[in-house]
Amino acid sequence: MASPDPTIDLHWGDYRGAIHEIFAKNARAFPDRECVVETKSSQKNERSFTYRQIHEASNLLAHHFLSHGCKVGDVVMIYAYRGVELVVAYMGALKAGATVSVIDPQYPPERQTVLLDVAKPRFLVCIEKANEEFGPPSDLVLKFASDNLSLKSTIPALELLDNGELRGGFCQRQRFSRPLSIQPRGPCQCSRWTRLHSYFEFHQWFGRKTQGETPHSSRGIILS
Repeated sequence: MASPDPTIDLHWGDYRGAIHEIFAKNARAFPDRECVVETKSSQKNERSFTYRQIHEASNLLAHHFLSHGCKVGDVVMIYAYRGVELVVAYMGALKAGATVSVIDPQYPPERQTVLLDVAKPRFLVCIEKANEEFGPPSDLVLKFASDNLSLKSTIPALELLDNGELRGGFCQRQRFSRPLSIQPRGPCQCSRWTRLHSYFEFHQWFGRKTQGETPHSSRGIILS
């Protein structure tokens, strides 16, 4: 057998499309194929999600970003936890045309404010599991965001339930009981909540208004 020729161009560097476009193509081709598996831990059972569930949940999140004025290149900062919600948050931001940045909740608050100052995010997404395990963003971080950032929306507790339902959390300190009006295609026509605590809750009665895809291309960065 002849040895492989190391000079042959395998075209691995060729552009095949944006990450979220490739993902959407796979989701349409294999909607019921297993996509993300969360391994079992001491506190959580193993969970499995299909391409359809991740695709629809990230579409829902992308439409939330768009309905709150997301522009191409806006930074979505994720208060992160290594789980399925991180995949949904990252993919939803890319679908909306945003740039992605990540905060490690184990960083000290002073370090977190530095990352916020550098990234200048327009959206903040806190993953519920990060809140549970490490605590929500500290008062120092929230005050810095309120005083120095122009956030278009904050999602306080992003959570993907076992059945694929996506929730964003609710803050009792604010009376934002109005549900989001998420349309299947295009930006939503609802008012923007521009203050830091523009909290919202995803409701089950949204059903499957998650089929509409977004046309934007994106780029992602991770600050460390």
